[in-house]
Amino acid sequence: TGVNENTTVTIEDVEIVVTAKGTLSAIGSLTKDDLIITADVTGLYNGSHTVQLNITTKVEGVDIAEAEPASVVIVLDM
Repeated sequence: TGVNENTTVTIEDVEIVVTAKGTLSAIGSLTKDDLIITADVTGLYNGSHTVQLNITTKVEGVDIAEAEPASVVIVLDM
């Protein structure tokens, strides 16, 4: 979030390992498509930046405990 439509955002190629907590049935139904991963780049400028990830899920009863890595490198070209 935080970029205008004319900004190109490049994200490093990285695998993110997510640890989730919840009921057995909720965890059992969780897939990668249920994860929502965002990074707030509000106020950032052209160039390379390390940004924190915000990970949520669409599955009720599941909480994200942690993610590794917790941040990624992005490049903004405005």
